[in-house]
Amino acid sequence: MALFAIYVGWIYNDFLSLTFNAFGSCYDVKEAAWERVDPGCTYPFGIDPAWRVADNELSFVNSLKMKMAVIIAVLHMSFGIIFKGANAVYFDSNLDFYCEFVPQFLFMLCTFGYMDFLIIVKWLTVYAPEDAPSVITTMIDMVLNPFQIVNTCPLFPSHLNQSGETESNNGRSNSFASL
Repeated sequence: MALFAIYVGWIYNDFLSLTFNAFGSCYDVKEAAWERVDPGCTYPFGIDPAWRVADNELSFVNSLKMKMAVIIAVLHMSFGIIFKGANAVYFDSNLDFYCEFVPQFLFMLCTFGYMDFLIIVKWLTVYAPEDAPSVITTMIDMVLNPFQIVNTCPLFPSHLNQSGETESNNGRSNSFASL
């Protein structure tokens, strides 16, 4: 547990809630504006210390922490379900395996595994600030409107038709069908 706390502290560049600058920064202040020192600079590990003085630091760091906690929690719960399935196999309990493990694992992967996938896709895709999709809205719409895409900012650009409007009966229905 202590090793994990140290690891997370390194990721967030925190030690006792104080920022430390272990590798320098990829940004420098020039004429009251932040400029990248080198266009190819990537901070080696964790959050660049320049985020600590940014205007949107609190919303960025809290969002990052929340998303990382969700990903780790889903992995943790998935391992628990996998161990449950391994116990059912070990104790030769076919009823537990097919009626508990398989439905739990499928539900976990089809809902929360999909949500983790959406979080990672959103991290790896560049969106204009006004076009950034909402993972929460996407998950809610998946349940309330299973066979149509009503989100005005879809996560996948392929869900837009030629006029830039969202299409209905597209990939989300396939996700709902897997439930």
